[in-house]
This record gives sequence, C-alpha cells and structure tokens, in this order.
Amino acid sequence: MTNITDPHAAWLNEWRAEQARFESAEDDCGQEHLDRAMRLSAKLANTPAATSEGLRAQLEWFKADLGDYVTTMVGDDLKSCIDTMVESASKIVQSDAAPDQLR
Repeated sequence: MTNITDPHAAWLNEWRAEQARFESAEDDCGQEHLDRAMRLSAKLANTPAATSEGLRAQLEWFKADLGDYVTTMVGDDLKSCIDTMVESASKIVQSDAAPDQLR
C-alpha cells in the first residue's frame, strides 16, 4: 500500500509565514512576501487534496484568507458552516492518525 501525502499543510504553514512577514514589513519591502503568499493561495485553492490532512489545510486557509470576506457577504450561518467543516476535517485527521481510538 502506498502512503499518499499532500503538500497542502506545508503550503499552509508557508502561507502563514509569508503573511506574517508581509504584515510586519515596512514600506514596499513586504510586496515580495505578499506575492509569495498569493502564489501559495493559488496552489491551496486549485490543487485538489487527496488526504484528510490536505483538506483540513485547504479549509483552514480558506477560513483565514477568505472567510471574513465571504461570511460578511453571506452571514453568520456560513461562518458557522466553515467552522464546522474545519472542526470536522480536524477530527478526521485525528482519527486517521489513531484509527483504533474513537474521538
């Protein structure tokens, strides 16, 4: 059996780091970090996940990057739905890591 892995969790961590660097940069020095973060956003948005961990990373990115914008436009029900999807994906990842334990 082949172990399937996704790059999504690593992309998410890198995206978060680039966002933090952009936000702490002075003047135009942050543009390079913003550009990197945008490229990582495109990867997270457009590369299908093959694992529950990859799906969780995509949901966490969506919530962090687009969630406030989208939920402001639609309302609290969508925000609650996104929160529930992230929580569900987290539980699936945990159960994948420890299949003999019920969570």
